[in-house]
Amino acid sequence: MEASKASLLTCLVLLLSGAGRVIACVCVCTPSHEATPVYRKSDSLSEIVGHISTNTCLHGELVKGKDWLLLLGSSYYYIKIKKLIACPNDRVEIEPNIIRMPKRTEANHNTDHKRFLLDSINQAQCNFDVNSFCSWRNVHGLDDFDWVLYGSSTPTDDTGPDFDHTTRNSSGSYIFTESSAPRNFFDTAWIQSPTIEVTSDPVHCFRFWYHMYGSSIGRLNVYQVTNGGLPGKFVWSLTGDQGNSWKEGQVPLNSNQSYSILLSGVIGNGYQGDIAVDDINVSVGYCEVKPSSASRTDVKNTTTTPVNGHWSAWGSWTACSVSCDIGQHTRYRTCEYDKVAPHGARCSGQDREMSFCSISYCPRDGVWTGWSQWSTCSATCGDGLETRGRKCVNPVPAAPLGKACEESVNEIQTCTNTTDCPVDGNWSEWASWSTCSVTCGHGDRSRNRTCLFEQGKPRGHDCVGQDLKQAVVQRAIVQLTVYGIHGRRGAYAMSLVVVERSIGCEIATSLQVRHQDSIV
Repeated sequence: MEASKASLLTCLVLLLSGAGRVIACVCVCTPSHEATPVYRKSDSLSEIVGHISTNTCLHGELVKGKDWLLLLGSSYYYIKIKKLIACPNDRVEIEPNIIRMPKRTEANHNTDHKRFLLDSINQAQCNFDVNSFCSWRNVHGLDDFDWVLYGSSTPTDDTGPDFDHTTRNSSGSYIFTESSAPRNFFDTAWIQSPTIEVTSDPVHCFRFWYHMYGSSIGRLNVYQVTNGGLPGKFVWSLTGDQGNSWKEGQVPLNSNQSYSILLSGVIGNGYQGDIAVDDINVSVGYCEVKPSSASRTDVKNTTTTPVNGHWSAWGSWTACSVSCDIGQHTRYRTCEYDKVAPHGARCSGQDREMSFCSISYCPRDGVWTGWSQWSTCSATCGDGLETRGRKCVNPVPAAPLGKACEESVNEIQTCTNTTDCPVDGNWSEWASWSTCSVTCGHGDRSRNRTCLFEQGKPRGHDCVGQDLKQAVVQRAIVQLTVYGIHGRRGAYAMSLVVVERSIGCEIATSLQVRHQDSIV
């Protein structure tokens, strides 16, 4: 890929999403000297989920009321704008790309653990970023403690680097000597390279980056080991605080016989003395000692005209760091030098290029839409029911659907109208029967009831049935008995039975009359 196209791929475009964002679009770039952290939330205390490399420009939206830029992906991520600089006016912008910072996964570390050997391009190198010492090994039995493979900031404050030199973020690694307890003044840690075989070139150059920051920095030494004797020939040494930054070191080595390289870290008088090393390599040809004050070598330049390095062709892209969504991949090139002439200036530019890569969409779990409005109440008066619903939708329609939403789709609640419902009438109890309309013969009598309605409520249906019941009555004397009263003259008695007949019932009344006449 051409360099101009590659630079476009590093551009991130942030999209406006939802309420609470400013309308104004801003353009900013990451600084050139450090990687820029990306946060999960707009809060500097929140989790850092990744870093954006140096000199990367972002074109997007500012979070309203806060000093943050918003990245939009499968989740939201934020960048603190105070750590960024304005985009240059001639920056070429591209069409929107939605970028998600890739998380650190095993895909970042599946590079083969190659040995630290001169290869076909006559250079051996190791950046420790595959969780490997690249066949360097701690020397046991002759030193006091070990070098440690580490990433991010060292455990002790005010000493050691914040990140490795290669990636400038938490995904990279380096080696360092931990100066905290139980370490003592002058304790020494040795780490040794594999054997580097003799070549036709009389001189090799050992290059590395060192970080020596802290008030109690001891000493970093470099030895060239031949014939197996340790620690070997003393060729480079530096002591004391060198500032909180990575610095380049180099030293020429005689290569007329096979050899190895030994790094020696010596503890200073205190715990703030962490020493770190990263990006080590050996290449053919002479180089000047850096810094010159560290020189302990007697290797001389055998030629007079240094030849500057030149870049090899770019290698193939590494595998994408993720198996779905958007990740990163990297390709490398090497600064090559003439095999015979002394090394001149290093190649200008970067030896690695990172780009974003997209495999396919990751499955997205379903998310609920907002609740719909409540339905009209099922009753026009009094209590009823109303419902509302929501839908489970795929937040990224083009992606496969993951888990469906849980919980209920619909909700039901009671609702009450202010209007009272009409109330139907109810019969009162029947009244007593009225008196018969005649004293004999056929007559009638009746009783009634009333349809009652609840006071203050709308009137509903009338009562079903009759409010009046009548009965025809036949009154007759069915038996009259007159008899004398025994033992008494002129006395008699009369028994009268009156029968009332009505519908469904029969009533009989007995009337007795006694009469006594005087006997003269």
